[in-house]
Amino acid sequence: NVTSAILQNVGGTSAVASISNSGSIAINAIATASATSGFADANAVVTNGIEQNATGTAFASAFLSNTGTIAVGASASAVSPGGQASALAVVTGAIGQEADGGSAAIASAFNSGAISVSAVAFASGTGANATAVATQGLGQLANNASAVTAFASNSGTIGLAASAVAAAP
Repeated sequence: NVTSAILQNVGGTSAVASISNSGSIAINAIATASATSGFADANAVVTNGIEQNATGTAFASAFLSNTGTIAVGASASAVSPGGQASALAVVTGAIGQEADGGSAAIASAFNSGAISVSAVAFASGTGANATAVATQGLGQLANNASAVTAFASNSGTIGLAASAVAAAP
């Protein structure tokens, strides 16, 4: 499991959390389980791949600029030819921004690159269960201020995908 692979927590009178990416960021959780006749269970979970928290007594800003690639994924595979298999792949909160300020709070994201969020689960056995969940590619919260702004601009691509396959005779 991966929790807050990139984490920014800032505080003060004026608090600014800033990420600028022109390269490649890959955050992945991968789980594989196999058994010949027993139970195979694989769980891969990413929670808050990139997380920004800015708390300022006067001003707070969470800023993200992406001209490159951000990929957040979870992949789970469970195989048991003679038994039960279960696979769970979950991505919740690929990118999360929160700004809490006294007079102003701003959460802003600019994407001209590619942001992808994917969850893939595969299970195969005498009985099989596969679940894949991908939620919140970009989440923003601006609050606790006289003036609050949550702004996102996208001229690139943002994609979310979830795929689950369970195979049993």
